[in-house]
Amino acid sequence: MTFAGIAYTGAADHAKRALPIVDTEMKDRLPEINRQLRDGLTARPPANFDVNASQLAELAGSSSAIVMAVALDRETATVERIGDKYKVLFELAGQVLFFDFRERQVLFSYPVTLQHITALPTSPTPTEKAAIANQIVFGSGPSDLTAVVADTVANLALPGSSSRRIQLVDVRLAPAVGGKVSQAMADSALIGHEFSKILASTLRLPMLPHAQGQAIGGAMAARFADGTAYTLRIPEPDYRMVLDVVDFRQKTLSETPAVRRQLYGAFFNLRVEEPLSSTVYFDQPLRQGSTIDIPSTQEDVDTDAAYYETLIAGFSSMSQAINGGAAPWAGEQTGGRDFTKQLKSLKELIAKCR
Repeated sequence: MTFAGIAYTGAADHAKRALPIVDTEMKDRLPEINRQLRDGLTARPPANFDVNASQLAELAGSSSAIVMAVALDRETATVERIGDKYKVLFELAGQVLFFDFRERQVLFSYPVTLQHITALPTSPTPTEKAAIANQIVFGSGPSDLTAVVADTVANLALPGSSSRRIQLVDVRLAPAVGGKVSQAMADSALIGHEFSKILASTLRLPMLPHAQGQAIGGAMAARFADGTAYTLRIPEPDYRMVLDVVDFRQKTLSETPAVRRQLYGAFFNLRVEEPLSSTVYFDQPLRQGSTIDIPSTQEDVDTDAAYYETLIAGFSSMSQAINGGAAPWAGEQTGGRDFTKQLKSLKELIAKCR
């Protein structure tokens, strides 16, 4: 297994638009982060395969070579004022990507998201945001890039030649959703990435890259630190997933002079089918609720964040249910016996993809 280091997904100008802070901070330090990532994999080598640090140019003419890369997709930075503090949330999303170098074909990927939350006395300056990005990319903490990549592949088992491929091919947002959240939140690529990440990490499930991310028309672009760029073909999946985000709702449960207890709900539908036979394995409406206590001193309530976190919790509950857990959540779903039957079918399908 050849480790190719950092890559950007998308066209040449994508990084400037989707990763403006990280791209600027990494521009002259790509060899440094590649060395750091290699050292991290050396210190904690994967249990199920060996990793070498050959350059991509050295693979030219190779009859067979599997390449692993850390592909960065997007960054987001949000600021929320709480009392006399400013809560800063910075996220960096990417994927540990595996592809066949000779065939230029994606084999599978594991989406990852790095998150840093801090509180500042004033609204963050560009310099302070850059410092946060630097910490995520170059830091040595357990939630920084080097440790997250090593942890992601530590016990990763490569799928066998007979394993089936699964892919999230579409994320659709109902009109009701667009009227309740900001444009930044109503982002199908963002939601699809988080759904795929949670499913892959909870179930240890190799997946094809989300079709609405940087995978366009059955292919994705990857640009590496040494300047090389490849168009990687994405094979047709054996199983297709379609995610519909149907609605968000909220209601006040109780209120005192000190705190208001608010209930947030996320409603979504997951459909899993085999395109060749048109067999539907799972097609169910799903829901997730979360309760948040809001202090009276909090001037701004980030409804977007509350809805987003509730939706993410729903994805997590669903993944745990597939894995045999989350019994209370499963019991709250509206599908009854049909839900239980289809969940069993979905578990069996997932086992074929490992």
